[in-house]
Amino acid sequence: MVSPASRTLSKSIFGNAYWLAVAALIAEIEDSTFTQRLLARRLGISDSLVAPALKRLEAADLIKRKPDHWERQPSPVWRFVALLARDVD
Repeated sequence: MVSPASRTLSKSIFGNAYWLAVAALIAEIEDSTFTQRLLARRLGISDSLVAPALKRLEAADLIKRKPDHWERQPSPVWRFVALLARDVD
């Protein structure tokens, strides 16, 4: 579940209410691979709310699209996102 505080902060900073929650969840995934469906299910939101966040992350080269999944790319951004999300919730 994505908290109202997280949605408000995410919308204010990143221009998308779910970007922070999506990015924070990606940061936590141990093997660095995931699917859009997995993120949506774990966050309790629809795939259509996850998709715009993935597009932004892909445009920033923070994730790469593979044939059947996504892959997180190494970056210090992930540490920042995890800390920010933890502080909000």
